[in-house]
Amino acid sequence: SRSIIRAFASGKQIMPLTIAITGASGFVGRQLVVALAAKGHRVRPLLRTASQTAAPNVEPYFVQFDQPDSLVRTMIGADVVIHAAAKIYGRGRGNEFNQNPTLTRVAVDAAVAAHVPRFVHLSTVGVYGFPNLTAAAFAETAPHGRIHRWNAYSRSKVDAEQVVLAVQRQGRLATTILRPTWIYGPGDTALMGRMIETLRAGRYSWIGNGQNQISLIFIADAVDAIIRAATQPVANGQIYNIVEDEPAPTQTEMISMLCELLHLPTP
Repeated sequence: SRSIIRAFASGKQIMPLTIAITGASGFVGRQLVVALAAKGHRVRPLLRTASQTAAPNVEPYFVQFDQPDSLVRTMIGADVVIHAAAKIYGRGRGNEFNQNPTLTRVAVDAAVAAHVPRFVHLSTVGVYGFPNLTAAAFAETAPHGRIHRWNAYSRSKVDAEQVVLAVQRQGRLATTILRPTWIYGPGDTALMGRMIETLRAGRYSWIGNGQNQISLIFIADAVDAIIRAATQPVANGQIYNIVEDEPAPTQTEMISMLCELLHLPTP
């Protein structure tokens, strides 16, 4: 997040933009809709079904990814597309994550067809793979790493990034790739929510000796970084890691703090 703040610190006041958001009913997408609307931007939350919701007082746009024309129509006139739609980590069988690069390709092609100037893709630091314990912090210039065979989510996000990188190289679309660490905060039912459920049920098992560090980013900070990247042209063609500036807690520290806050015994 520091690199984004440095890059954008001198940015001028941004005029209201029209911003289309895929995955607008998800944990990150929903909060993006609220924050962008609060800043005066014209938001188009792209939803798949009428049962999904984005935010009060924001008109939803219903699309079908298997009907690309509907996606193109909703993107026409947009200044930016933020692609947050994805099969999330931690749920589903391995082959179900194959939809992530497919969704990304459909979204990219629709943005190109609709002549959208900019495309922001939400990825993950998982594309770096797992380092050994002596590895330095990852820079955005690091290549994609070796992904464990069980980590279908990260593999799918590598493939999705390749789609975005290809269209950038071809000059078809100005893109930005954002690689957040573990996003947590109110509304998270995927990772932190499941961990809390496990702690409350007394079923948590330590991974290793507990000294592994866990990089985090609070949802409000992640949303702020995404908005900065989506609204300032300096981000075109760039890749940014998004992570808190504070040192990453160890697994032991994080679980102990959660247990203290939840009034639970430490496993």
